[in-house]
Amino acid sequence: MRRLARTLAALLLAGLSATPVAGQQVDPAGASLRLMRETRIEGRRALIVTADLFYCYPPTKALIVVPTGYVTDFASVPAAARSVISEFGDQAEAAIVHDWLYAVGEPDRRLEADQVFRFAMREQGVSAPTATIAYNAVRWFGGGAYGRPDEWLKRFGDPQTGRYAPPPVARPSHGVVATLASCDLLEQPASLAALKAQYGSALWPRPAP
Repeated sequence: MRRLARTLAALLLAGLSATPVAGQQVDPAGASLRLMRETRIEGRRALIVTADLFYCYPPTKALIVVPTGYVTDFASVPAAARSVISEFGDQAEAAIVHDWLYAVGEPDRRLEADQVFRFAMREQGVSAPTATIAYNAVRWFGGGAYGRPDEWLKRFGDPQTGRYAPPPVARPSHGVVATLASCDLLEQPASLAALKAQYGSALWPRPAP
């Protein structure tokens, strides 16, 4: 889990395009994604999370789950930082988790979301100067994207078709689903399977009719 974005890095090193073709599955060692067909959000490529993404934040052992069907377009990363934060680079998973925490928009938790972003980038091998630039950018310019009420209905898609779909889950009130005894649990197949069975998005409340 902590060695993230290995598949994307391998593609880049092999000289392939950094942008997947529509419908291609991308698995950066933890995040399973599908590029949305013919879809851009304010000029940004949009991707669908095709399987629940589990991330544990070591400083607090907070477990964060990005649900299947969530659409990420790295909108929580301000334009000022996009010259150093690529949509498909080593920091992809950090940006997805950050987007999700911003979509949930738990009151008084924005600083924590940004700290998770910075820590996860460093875990993924992003250099300290680059991570600092990205962190400062979200701190200074990212506030307008946090918890925007008009965003939720546009943040989900069908992993099978690659097209927009209604939210399959109700908007949660908290970005963190649990506090673990150790983040190493995500590295153990049996423990990870148990966490998926307990906290997977298939068990989350459905939207109100």
